Amino acid sequence: MSVPSPAAGRQDHPSRQGKVYEQLKQAILTGEIRPGDRLREVQLSRALGVSRIPLREAIRTLEREGLVVGFARRGMYASPLGARDVDEIYLIRAVLEGLSARLAAEHHTPADLVRIDEILAVMARQAERGDSDGLFQTGREFHQAVLDASGNRKLAEITDLMYGQVERIRQVRMRLTRRSRDVYREYRRIRDAIARRDGVRAEAEMRAHVERPRQALKRLFPLAADEPAGAG
Repeated sequence: MSVPSPAAGRQDHPSRQGKVYEQLKQAILTGEIRPGDRLREVQLSRALGVSRIPLREAIRTLEREGLVVGFARRGMYASPLGARDVDEIYLIRAVLEGLSARLAAEHHTPADLVRIDEILAVMARQAERGDSDGLFQTGREFHQAVLDASGNRKLAEITDLMYGQVERIRQVRMRLTRRSRDVYREYRRIRDAIARRDGVRAEAEMRAHVERPRQALKRLFPLAADEPAGAG
């Protein structure tokens, strides 16, 4: 396991605690801290330049988000990530994002559609030049714009709670797979259904978009990952 870059000085005020959380979260999402890696408090505390109190608070928050798991008398680990995890996370994601698209179709404002169209214009250029990495980044903006257009705060809260687990899988997918024009066409169909206020079609298109890579993603991960290798 590698650790985030050392911080200058030891600071434990609230803003520093938030930075510790963000540093650890990004390290897990990007694979700097790999699935199953043990989070060793002494090592991380020194690397981040903080005491163990804000570090523990950050780890507890990440545990609530599903990115960290604890085992009695064994310590805290970055959550394992296997085929079953991918399957369950993407099934939930398909339901949440499908609902988001349906509600966006039913409740979007003209300003919401303008925002979605602006994002799609960027995506069209990225697809034309085969910029898969760019589409990956802009895709986040599209999904967020649809969620915002849904106008449902509780749905946004639940989706945000799942963000870290989804993003970790998407990071792996970005490194190992490439899609461009076909992804743009999927986003375009979602947008068109939202613009027509066709909630049923918007939900179906979004769910298909999320579920399409699910089987391929499962093949990228081990079949079983119930416990980190060093937790036994």
